[in-house]
Amino acid sequence: MNMQKLHFLSSVLLFAVGCQKVPHIEYTIEQFMETTSIRGSSFSHDEKEILFSSDATGIYNAYTVAVDGGTPKALTQNTTNSILIISFFP
Repeated sequence: MNMQKLHFLSSVLLFAVGCQKVPHIEYTIEQFMETTSIRGSSFSHDEKEILFSSDATGIYNAYTVAVDGGTPKALTQNTTNSILIISFFP
């Protein structure tokens, strides 16, 4: 079989596989809108905490969390203006 035929057959096969219906989960708009976003990240000088911004309250605020896990600690509680972090100040 020459290369052109082999290439054509492999393309057809890949197309056929790609057209198969893949099971997926559908979410409601309400579920989608409840998604929490996290932006940015910065390690503290001792590398024990991570600084980040999250919209968990509906607007972005600054939080820290221990590197080994745990509950995030809110550093700001703004309700009108988003706080987007850049980094810890050394």
